[in-house]
Amino acid sequence: MEEYSRRLLRVHPQSTAALQGLALIAFRNGDQPAAIEYGKRLVEIDPITYEGWFNSRFTQPRRIA
Repeated sequence: MEEYSRRLLRVHPQSTAALQGLALIAFRNGDQPAAIEYGKRLVEIDPITYEGWFNSRFTQPRRIA
């Protein structure tokens, strides 16, 4: 997902799908600075739908390792 998100972002820098994919990967990896940056870009591009996507991320059940 990371590879395709980065490719899509190169072709379309305003792609919410690419930024959401990269933000999700950053969250998963615990990379808070990157997650914040992608989240900031999402808010700038599409502030109305960002809140719903962000909230849905935290409502999903977590896997216990």
